[in-house]
Amino acid sequence: MRIICPNCGSNTDKNENFCQDCGFLLKEIPSFIPVKNNVSLSNKDNNDTLTITRTSVSIHHKSAMVLPEGFLLKEKYRLSFLTLGGMGNIYQAIDIMTDLKYIIKEAYCPSIEEKEIMTMALLQERDTLARLSHPGIVKTIDLFQYLGTYYLVLEYVQGKNLDIYSKKMNIFIDEKEILSWAIQICDTLDYLHNLPQPMIYRDLKPENIMVDVFGRVKLIDFGIARYFKENKSRDTVAIGTPGFAAPEQYGKKQTDHRADIYSLGATIHYLLTGSDPRERQNPLLFPPIETLNPAVTPITRKIINKAIKMEREERYQTAREMKADLEHSINAQETSLMKRGDMEIVQTSTFANVHPGLLSFVLPVITSFLTIFSMGIFPIASLSPFIVSISFIAGTILGFKGIIKDMKTQSYGMLVISIMGTAINLLPTITIGLILLALLFSGAF
Repeated sequence: MRIICPNCGSNTDKNENFCQDCGFLLKEIPSFIPVKNNVSLSNKDNNDTLTITRTSVSIHHKSAMVLPEGFLLKEKYRLSFLTLGGMGNIYQAIDIMTDLKYIIKEAYCPSIEEKEIMTMALLQERDTLARLSHPGIVKTIDLFQYLGTYYLVLEYVQGKNLDIYSKKMNIFIDEKEILSWAIQICDTLDYLHNLPQPMIYRDLKPENIMVDVFGRVKLIDFGIARYFKENKSRDTVAIGTPGFAAPEQYGKKQTDHRADIYSLGATIHYLLTGSDPRERQNPLLFPPIETLNPAVTPITRKIINKAIKMEREERYQTAREMKADLEHSINAQETSLMKRGDMEIVQTSTFANVHPGLLSFVLPVITSFLTIFSMGIFPIASLSPFIVSISFIAGTILGFKGIIKDMKTQSYGMLVISIMGTAINLLPTITIGLILLALLFSGAF
């Protein structure tokens, strides 16, 4: 039996944990129950009434009423339900005029009281994002009301959130890659914490961290972010995600910027070990990293352990300070590699790390130049046809390897290069194959 991925619409085997095309966590596929929910909108021309049949959706014991698949919102946005957020429904939308993709949050609930709470949260998030301008923060595009419900249009990030990425990987994610993400997050937190009125994000966790196809990190969901207020003993409401929220977020003290540092440490711990703090009996107790992933370097372990200290005075006091240590950890790993003295291994590893799709794109160009420069030079000129033939065949193989790799990692930017490299090499390869077959059957060999 096969099911439809709610994220990209592809056909996927029901036994798969993740969509084979987009990596969506299929265990979170919602159950849909059509329910009549009459919403009236007068048509001035013929006095007809528009009736929308919403759908009941359930994910992880949370339920909501969502707009039907393909619903045209405001005669502009074609909707596809994505997931349930903390404060409303979340859709992926396509602008039918421009074909641009967006994320749209909907503050809808049959309960009037809950709908008012969702609306206030949505308006607050829009107000927050409108004041922010940083490449590491998702942009707000529009806010409007339709049929009595508020909608927030946000920038669409072509990539994946780190929770899906972590669960999809069957092996530990490369330590340096995680540290590079963490460094970018530190830059974003440093921006937030040093605003004229400092802002605390308060909900830093893998689901709220998007990495695009170029490896750039963006924070999403600013629904519970708040400005820091001096001389306040504690937060009005204890809020956050257990396991990633700092101890003071449970209502004992007012959260400050060091709560975000704790959450970043908890997130790095999760990404490096695969140990989900939300599944532990005590979400504030972290198992030693070396018992779960011995490959993590000692300096990185020290950084994480410092960031997740129970007492905030013992943590990093600024995101900039933590960033400096993260950069030092990466530099130490690279220096350690160079000090091994085995340059041959280092060079071989570097060549092996070149993307196959990029090689397939470059290979025919190099061999073409070789052919041009070898004209008149014997015996190189006589070997040029064989060299070019081999390069086209190798380029085709590398191109297909690149396509497979990019589809698995969802690196859509490199996927374009892999496809172009394959296309360049494929036709000459087929031609060479047909010529060889013709010569073989003619008895030339």
